[in-house]
Amino acid sequence: MHKFLLADNSMALETTPYFIIHLIDPQAMIEVYHEDEPPKYDLKFNYGDETIFLRVHFLFSRNFDGDQRHLEITRMVEKAKHWYLAYLKFEDDQT
Repeated sequence: MHKFLLADNSMALETTPYFIIHLIDPQAMIEVYHEDEPPKYDLKFNYGDETIFLRVHFLFSRNFDGDQRHLEITRMVEKAKHWYLAYLKFEDDQT
């Protein structure tokens, strides 16, 4: 099973955001912002001249206790960043 999937709503307006779906525990929906800085975000990084923000919207887990929650979210979002950077590079290489 894949760990991550990229989702969007192609039938919606052009401003529809992308979401990275983390499929294994902890399951999460992470919104990707490419333009404006959102009011709240969990990770900020650059790809070329672009600044990208990731924000966890929904998180489901059977294994978190209060002390581990922040650490596990940080690890998951960092892995999502690396996956998304690989996706962006793949897309750039296809053009």
